[in-house]
Amino acid sequence: MYAIRGLYLWLAFGGVVLICCSIIITRTYFYSFLFFIFFFFFIYLLIYLFSRSFLFSPSPFRDMELWNLIGGLVNQELLLHSPQMSRPG
Repeated sequence: MYAIRGLYLWLAFGGVVLICCSIIITRTYFYSFLFFIFFFFFIYLLIYLFSRSFLFSPSPFRDMELWNLIGGLVNQELLLHSPQMSRPG
């Protein structure tokens, strides 16, 4: 559960960064929106193929503790860099 949450947080953050970069590069909202749509379609396609090929076959990736560890590390990294944790007091 934490791994999926952490993955979606990183995808959302990456999408926002990509939108900002594409707006700066292309100076138009239309192309940045198309780029954003294709980026998320590609990422979700990769996640789907990854889950179909690895999660349902006998492999170490079936172990949910690995996903919980990855999600915990991602969430810890997000918490460490959040504005609430970085300001003193």
